[in-house]
Amino acid sequence: MRRKTTLRRAAAALVLPVALTSVAACGSDSSGSDKAADPGVKAGEQVETSEFMDTLSESLENATTAHVTMTSEGQMATSMEGDVDYASEPPSSTLTMTNEMAGDEEIKVVMVDGVMYMQMGELSGGKYFKMDLKGEDNSILGQDMSEQLDPTAALRTMEKSITSVTYVGEEDVDGEELDRYTVVIDSAALLDETLSGAEDVPENTGLPEEIEYDIWFDDEGRFTRTTMDMGETAGTMTMTLSDWGKDVEIEAPPADEVTEMPSMPTMPETPSPQS
Repeated sequence: MRRKTTLRRAAAALVLPVALTSVAACGSDSSGSDKAADPGVKAGEQVETSEFMDTLSESLENATTAHVTMTSEGQMATSMEGDVDYASEPPSSTLTMTNEMAGDEEIKVVMVDGVMYMQMGELSGGKYFKMDLKGEDNSILGQDMSEQLDPTAALRTMEKSITSVTYVGEEDVDGEELDRYTVVIDSAALLDETLSGAEDVPENTGLPEEIEYDIWFDDEGRFTRTTMDMGETAGTMTMTLSDWGKDVEIEAPPADEVTEMPSMPTMPETPSPQS
């Protein structure tokens, strides 16, 4: 099971748009990054990675709430919509997800006070499975979602693997003028950094040599849209962000609708070959 664990953690680190989406909303004043709103470079010019990281950090300083939509294609085609509240620590969120593996069944996910509640229809008996993201019995799914909701960790994990950042220029997206940046990631370098010290790492991860993703900012320097193509295995992802600073009410489900997450079966250890 070690291989699956390390690959899932690598995937979590790679899915930067998820992390960005979760914190892209700005505070009640709807302020974003001054640098993103006025890049100060010409279209087609590269910017220093450290400078771009500062721009991203500035965009997240006043993050509170946002409405999030996401679609991904590939072997794990997924759609997601909901709200995130970053005024709480750790962040709270309420999301509705659909996945090809789950068929037409909607999956409802609520994260409050470091606890994840997941309602999976018939699979969970109509109740919410409860997983303490800080507990010893935390599942890989819960850990991954928690990590993806931590923008600082995700960005800093990727920083050493960024090979270039280019200011593409202004583009008309759905009738709005947005500033677009393209970031190129060396996937081998990122995996090496993410899985350093891990055991049984497969040689072929299915990721392209370079991962390109685009980030769009509006005229106030706020995240508005992100796209990423991670190859045939991981697929493509598109996210849009709206309603910065919206009023949200995120609460844990009632106690009578909650049940403990079943324990996962433990795989027996494989004996070491005798010399």
